[in-house]
Amino acid sequence: MPSIEEIAAFARKKGFVFPSAEIYGGMSGFFDYGPLGSEMVMNIKNRWWKSIVHDRDNVVGINGSIIGGEDVWKASGHVESFVDVVALCKKCNIKIKLDKHEIGKAKCEHCNSLYEHDGEFNPMFTTQVGIVDSVKYHE
Repeated sequence: MPSIEEIAAFARKKGFVFPSAEIYGGMSGFFDYGPLGSEMVMNIKNRWWKSIVHDRDNVVGINGSIIGGEDVWKASGHVESFVDVVALCKKCNIKIKLDKHEIGKAKCEHCNSLYEHDGEFNPMFTTQVGIVDSVKYHE
C-alpha cells in the first residue's frame, strides 16, 4: 500500500494538485486543483449531491456563504469545539498537529520518541469584511 507521501507525489506529478501560488513561494498546506483534480472534485461533488440531495425526499440543497457573523460560528460550536493540539517532540524539537486522543501515543517519525502536549489552537481564522474592522452592523 502506498504511503500518503507517495500518493501526494503522484497527485502532483500527474497534475491533480499543485501547491497554491507555488511560483511565488506558496503557503504550506494549500493546494490548487489542476485539470485532472478539478474534474475529480466535480465528479465527487456531483455524485454526492445526487446521492444526498436528489435521491432523498427529506433533504434540500443550499449553497451558503462561508463568511458569517461571529454569533453564527459560536452557536454552531465551531469557535469552542474546533480546537487542535500542538504536539512537540522533545528530542527533535519538531512540532505537529495531533488529535487530543493521540497525545502520549503518537511517535515522532524522525526519532520514534513520543510527542508531548505543547498547547492548543483553533484552526478557524478571522477575516475582515470592509475597510474598517471595528464596524458593528447591529447593536
